[in-house]
Amino acid sequence: MADDSAGGLAILGWVFCALLAFVVLICTLASRGAIPLNSSVGIRLPALMKSDETWTAGHAAAVPAAWVGFAGGFASAVTGLFFTPAYWGVVFFLLLSLVWAAVAGSRAARAVGSR
Repeated sequence: MADDSAGGLAILGWVFCALLAFVVLICTLASRGAIPLNSSVGIRLPALMKSDETWTAGHAAAVPAAWVGFAGGFASAVTGLFFTPAYWGVVFFLLLSLVWAAVAGSRAARAVGSR
């Protein structure tokens, strides 16, 4: 029974690690203008949705948070191969990076939008 829950946690950890890589990709592409302002993909908070300029500035500010989240999540997932509870670190880094990216992105977008 313990092996089933450990296997499920491992799958969750690696799926969340892939989500973190996706967040890095989306933030990077949106910050470069490769993903234009839209209502489907990217950080869709009101501050970022005001203009193309706030969209790119907000995503550019979110890139460091996304990279830190991915790096921490990947390290946790690799550690989880040897110590199963470390997979919970991936969950932590996913939540941390999403909140950090949203806050940083909103602040940057508001700063650009107030000019």
